[in-house]
Amino acid sequence: LESVIRQYADFLPLPIFLNDGGQRVNVGTAAWLDTTPDRHAVEMELESYFGETPLEVIPLRVERPVTIRGALYVTPQRTPGFTDAPTLAVTVRRMVISRRLQGLLPDWAPFIRGVVELPECDPTVSREDLVRNVRFAWVQDELDRAVFSHFESLAESDPKRWETLIAWHRYLLAGAALAQERLRLLLRRSYRFSTSQGLLTFEQIFKRSRSRSTWAGWRRSPRITS
Repeated sequence: LESVIRQYADFLPLPIFLNDGGQRVNVGTAAWLDTTPDRHAVEMELESYFGETPLEVIPLRVERPVTIRGALYVTPQRTPGFTDAPTLAVTVRRMVISRRLQGLLPDWAPFIRGVVELPECDPTVSREDLVRNVRFAWVQDELDRAVFSHFESLAESDPKRWETLIAWHRYLLAGAALAQERLRLLLRRSYRFSTSQGLLTFEQIFKRSRSRSTWAGWRRSPRITS
């Protein structure tokens, strides 16, 4: 019974006691639910909750068009292929709906994990999933936007850290870039290939190419890939 309480009601603010025990069973809150979450505290609690050390944490505070509270992180597990779907732990009004809900995170990022509080989303009758409605679609869009924005900001503010993430999940990112133009445009400045002149990015390779027209055409049409 204690295990069930922790699994489904761990974040409820109402304290839950078991039998005559004097200590509450559920924790009642989490760092990622705080109004002004502490980044280090969020990282430590994610590590405790998921049993692995995040490579990078993406805090979430969205108000419109739908409320989202929580945090995403880059898993240190190197996913062996492209078939593993990214999963989320999801709570609705602090009640855990699922610890492995699929469909909310972008398909191109199977290395992303996290936990989100979605007070405006509707659970199914069984309370084991979310209703796939317009709010569900809004959350999908916002999470996709949050991941891209964080990576783009990281590439500008801390390129070495961003390149570390690329090195860790380079094959997944390279595969995803084939279908995601926004990711492709980001990786062309930071994804490095082994060449006869050392490790070079897309932009560096084309700049050193003998064909100036190839570089100019690629600049004008970012859909062209090598």
